[in-house]
Amino acid sequence: MQAWLLMLRTVNQMDRTNEITHMADAAAFEDTDRLKTYLAQQLSRGRLALVLGAGISTGFGLPNWDELTSEVARDCGFSPAPGLSNEDIGDGLLKHCGYDEAKFAATVRRALYGTPRFSMHDLVGKPLLVALGALAMASLRGSVSKILSFNFDDLLEKYLGYHGYVAESVGKMPYWASAADVRVFHLHGILPSDPGGTASPIVFTQSQYDRIIGKSECVWRRVALDLICSNTCLFIGLSGRDNNLKSILTEACSVHPAAVRGDAFWGVRFSDSVSDPMRDTWHTRGVSQITVSSYADVPTYLLDVCQRAAEACRAHRGL
Repeated sequence: MQAWLLMLRTVNQMDRTNEITHMADAAAFEDTDRLKTYLAQQLSRGRLALVLGAGISTGFGLPNWDELTSEVARDCGFSPAPGLSNEDIGDGLLKHCGYDEAKFAATVRRALYGTPRFSMHDLVGKPLLVALGALAMASLRGSVSKILSFNFDDLLEKYLGYHGYVAESVGKMPYWASAADVRVFHLHGILPSDPGGTASPIVFTQSQYDRIIGKSECVWRRVALDLICSNTCLFIGLSGRDNNLKSILTEACSVHPAAVRGDAFWGVRFSDSVSDPMRDTWHTRGVSQITVSSYADVPTYLLDVCQRAAEACRAHRGL
């Protein structure tokens, strides 16, 4: 029997009798086999969560953050001054739209989706979307039921919907809870891919961003902290430069159950660069780094975690 399966079964046996810290050594997070086994265990226990950022957009066939900002500017006929951040350019674009946030959101939506191409056939051709969907689909081996997204798009929800899953998009707070298989919390708002969908207020410009950053009374911050602090989180497509996210991670680092029990890290983040300049920013906030040769390798990694959890489930049930 494969070594990783033996390891996972041993860990599961220990966990049934005691909440044992078995990832206290930072080297455990550098051991690919051991880390995948640990993540599979957390998935089977309902303790794995996804935190998604703009870096996954290209994997979904959407523009990245720089491309989106440029496309919105072209749509508005706006020429930003050189050297401005995307958020500051956003303020200029919002002003160009007469500070009409609904009109501005509609402009961003056009730039985000372009020509609609979101049939089932289109979406199943996106390996990253397939892998994220696999994690979120209900299964005896466990699944991810809550996802925190910093993105405006709802393509993951649409993909799950094609498979007959009830996926709820939450773009504003407070909200009415509903019976859903998967709930995706869009921290910066949502722009539905369906033309008839209802958009929520979005956080795109610097002034919009300033309304939420670091504010403990912000409902969204409390939601994000609750999700992050209740799970082993996989951070995908996030650079770590977002000051709001860094503030949330800093708070989570001191109260997360894994940190309290002495684990070396409480979350992991995917990066495609060994010399990533943000690596230490994540490490000091309790998040280890999984370095892949390219983001094209992330789907295989995620599906392997699913398969390990399923194999352990079969072995436990004697199947």
